[in-house]
Amino acid sequence: MPPLPATAEGGGRVWVDPGRAVPAATAIGRTALATPPAVDGSVRVDLYGPLGLPGTAIELIAADLANALAHHGSPEEAGRNARFMPADPPSAGFPRLTVGAAPGLDFGRDAAGSDWAGRALLDLRASVEPVRGVAFAGEMRTTPAAWGAGIAGRPVRVGRAYAVGATRLWDSGYALVEAGLLEESAGGFGGELLWRPFDARWAVSVELHRVWRREPDVAGPLAGAGMTLFGATVAWDAADGTRFSASPVRFLDGGSGLELSVERRWIGGSRIAIGMVADGWIAPLLRVTVPLGSGGPFGSEAWLKLRPQDAATGRRLNRPARLLDLTAPASFGAVTAGWDRLLD
Repeated sequence: MPPLPATAEGGGRVWVDPGRAVPAATAIGRTALATPPAVDGSVRVDLYGPLGLPGTAIELIAADLANALAHHGSPEEAGRNARFMPADPPSAGFPRLTVGAAPGLDFGRDAAGSDWAGRALLDLRASVEPVRGVAFAGEMRTTPAAWGAGIAGRPVRVGRAYAVGATRLWDSGYALVEAGLLEESAGGFGGELLWRPFDARWAVSVELHRVWRREPDVAGPLAGAGMTLFGATVAWDAADGTRFSASPVRFLDGGSGLELSVERRWIGGSRIAIGMVADGWIAPLLRVTVPLGSGGPFGSEAWLKLRPQDAATGRRLNRPARLLDLTAPASFGAVTAGWDRLLD
């Protein structure tokens, strides 16, 4: 059971990013077992997620872990004697460079709603996080194949190029700002606020952006009149890794509607989400994501999306990173959901 890469402060305390490869509880167990305890026999593990956003900290009694490992105790017993608290920000671990590739399939009804259209895509990604809470990222998008009317055919183009900053405002509150080419068909600037009570499974976020349209098959700059987009999300994470969410939003075509989804997450970071979007009409949504590494939102993954193929109609701004996802891996809910795997 190898430990995860961690940053130790000394005195029985360590910071670790659980990533997507193991459950948060397993990351805690592996790290705690590899960390010399403090003089009082305790080990504290502080979890943080992408961009160094602090999540949950847990103080365990080293003897409880040793007993559980020797089958003289259990993870449940270790949990009863543990103390949970908001984590402190990591003291090291940056700068950090991430590169990756993301093959995918994007398909759905065309702009007229009369036929199917889609694209096979390959995104080449790179990001640098010079300090905690800040990232500069870009994505080159290639289209090996496309079919249907109105589908962008430019073989190579810039898919994204943006800067993002995020921080925790207080124990339950987070903020994010971002600017640049946020998706292949729109760019601009904006931000998001998230309220995720420390020991709760629910969360609420609001977002506001000013964006300009960009034709995905054109290499030129943003053009046309700008528009203001808003959105809100109410989400609840079940103990089995299922997330239920509802989002009233303004779409890229200027209309407003409601997006509903149910998302199931598995160990290792694989996700499947099904839902629908209502914008005067109802369209199904499907999203499947399989990580191909541990680079978080900037790393490698394979993906599939079923959504309207019109570049605007019924389409929410496809932001590269949302606070709800950035804070989930190190959250209290993620830790307790897999507690029985503490010593895996």
